[in-house]
Amino acid sequence: MHVRTQFAGNAFTRVFNTAYAFFIPNLFFLVTNVWLIITLLTVPLTLRNTLPYLLACVPMGPAFIVLFQCADDFLTHHELPRWWRLFRQYGQAAKKTIGVWTAALAILYIAIVDSFVFVQSPLGKWLLPLMIIVSLVALMTGLNFLTFAYRNPDGRFKPLLQAALMLTGRRWYIGLVNLVLFTLFLLTLAAKPALGFMIAPIIFTTLLSLNNHQAFRTIQKGR
Repeated sequence: MHVRTQFAGNAFTRVFNTAYAFFIPNLFFLVTNVWLIITLLTVPLTLRNTLPYLLACVPMGPAFIVLFQCADDFLTHHELPRWWRLFRQYGQAAKKTIGVWTAALAILYIAIVDSFVFVQSPLGKWLLPLMIIVSLVALMTGLNFLTFAYRNPDGRFKPLLQAALMLTGRRWYIGLVNLVLFTLFLLTLAAKPALGFMIAPIIFTTLLSLNNHQAFRTIQKGR
């Protein structure tokens, strides 16, 4: 009887810890991206409203790094996230990554605006594939930079950016998978904000971190 009670207690603790580790990072993501929620509720989701949506996505970059840490702490070290430390980690992450993440979003916006201009001219249509490639490379590199900045907290800016660009070029198919996941993540937030913000963030960031970590390991091994 004592063994069953102990097992039940352990099982309950594991369930509670898992739920806590899942809920707290998502709640943190919601709080730090409240401007995105306001934008989703007040601005129609169309290509002409790309700028307000991209601006609302700027705080998302550093938040991803905090969620990388939460997922790694729980899955690897079985440690629960400490709520009061998350915002300090966010500030540290923002200092290191928000410039590159904002630049990636800015390049995406410029490519979208240029595509609208090019599509008006017969010759400009030939440049649309180039704009698509530029957009993909910018987002891939931005996401790669976030993961490398997390994996190498003491790394300098230039080597981290070089590593992100190298992964974009040599493992572009992994980048496409990450972009598909990122698109599904954003669509989930747009279609069902309440459900998306409370479930999707930690799942997406965990998959993104694992994908890039494994991809970079294969590059280091020379495969």
